[in-house]
Amino acid sequence: MPRLGQRELLLVRTLPREADRAAPRREFEGLLGEVSVGRSASLHFVNEGLGSMDYLGYLGAIAARQGDREQALRVERRLAGAERPYFFGRHTIWRARIHALLGERELATTLVREALSRGYPHADELHTDIDFESLRDYPPFQELLRPKI
Repeated sequence: MPRLGQRELLLVRTLPREADRAAPRREFEGLLGEVSVGRSASLHFVNEGLGSMDYLGYLGAIAARQGDREQALRVERRLAGAERPYFFGRHTIWRARIHALLGERELATTLVREALSRGYPHADELHTDIDFESLRDYPPFQELLRPKI
């Protein structure tokens, strides 16, 4: 059996266990209660206002990707009303994702700018986030992401 070095041991210790990886799904299903998981569950989830901002954001992005504009905008409105301290623009970046997926480049870029101004800490990920693919060739978005000296 090969011997593991310090780095490999650290990696093995930090890998999520199978139980840890299943926890978010169980939590999501628990929030849904008796509703079966699927499209109707997503609608129930958003309509009842259950769960966290990230769950809502994912549901809005999924709806936008599936072409369900009404559902995506319903989620976006919920996120817009989710003003609380210490969000650091996370709810706004979800709104930007939804609008980018709907093809609304100007509004999406404006929302990205707003999220950054609120302290969104993952600006580096915006360069590769597939949800913002529609903005890659949009000059205002390119300028926003250009490094400032």
